[in-house]
Formats: sequence, C-alpha cells, structure tokens
Amino acid sequence: MFRNANMAKELVASPGVHTFAYTLYNANGNKIDAYLDGSAEYAFERDRGSGDLIGTLTLRLRNTAPSNGLPDYVIGNLVDLPRGTNKLILSVLSTGLVRSMQVGDEDISWIPGAEHGLRTASTTLELAAGEEAVIRIEFAERTEGGASGATTPPAADVATMVLDLPPTANPIPMTVFVDGKKRTPDPITLSGTFSFAR
Repeated sequence: MFRNANMAKELVASPGVHTFAYTLYNANGNKIDAYLDGSAEYAFERDRGSGDLIGTLTLRLRNTAPSNGLPDYVIGNLVDLPRGTNKLILSVLSTGLVRSMQVGDEDISWIPGAEHGLRTASTTLELAAGEEAVIRIEFAERTEGGASGATTPPAADVATMVLDLPPTANPIPMTVFVDGKKRTPDPITLSGTFSFAR
C-alpha cells in the first residue's frame, strides 16, 4: 500500500543514476530534535585519473539546546550523557562506497552495509549543548572503466541524481556542486530527482 501511494521512502539503485541519501536518528530517548539545525553541501565530480565519480558530503550540525532550564524529556537522555547532549546516529546510503569520514580534522570509524543495492555506512555523533560540528564523508563510485573498489552500477551519469534528505524538525538545506560548480541557486530542502547542467 505504501509503495502504491509513493510513501515507502525506498531508495533503489538505478543504472546511470547517482543516488545519495543521509539520515539522522535520535539516539537519546528524548525530544531534543527541535534544537538541531545546520546546513549541508554535496559535491560530486569525475576523477580525471581513474574516471571514478567522487562525492563528498559536508554536514555542519549545531546543537542549540541548553544544558539546563528545560524538562528531562527534552534535554535529559537515557544514555548517561550530560544534559543537553544530542546523540545522533548518522547513516548514508549511496551508489558510491564510503572512503573516509571525519569530524573536524579527526578520522572516525563507521559500520558498512548494503540496502536495496545501495552501499550504507553508519556512525554515531555526540554534540554537547551549544556545540557545532563539521562532518565530512567522501565516496567513490566506479564508472565504466573506473578503478574504485565500489561494487555499484556502472556508468553513473553525474548530471542526474536522486537525493533523499532526512525529515528533521528543522530542515537542513543542501547545496549541490557538480564538477566544482554550484548548481543549486537556492538550497534544496525536499527530496527528489534532480538534473544538473554540466
């Protein structure tokens, strides 16, 4: 029923289409979501040496929650962290394979997986009250004749991408860059299929 009504929110890898999504899950057991905001940039281009498609997600997340003054069900948590801390599970789904993740200048680990023909990678983030973090994730997607290790559909077209954004309490606008050029005059706030002139 949900599939017929286009409400299933399923992403499926399609040959020739670059597909990317990320999700943010509340791992606190509270209602702190309203205090998370930020912005996102997604850049993808072909590597001139390997021919692979290289994608980079840059997330700037801010936890604007205070450490006191609000009820426990808002800024308390069930995971023994200081009040006001926002613990998040960040997951990405892509036709590309994650090559690196960083918070600031520090490399972090992730758990790889697969879903509906897409590569997945998940990690955990903790933002203290008032903290801001920059998360950078790099992908590589094999194209026809490319050299990366990603087992993804060949010959992905960089001009077309399916983008799925998380339904956060405060929309996190995304700006898209293709081959080093900004292709979104206004940031994207809704999921969909987008075509970008090269």
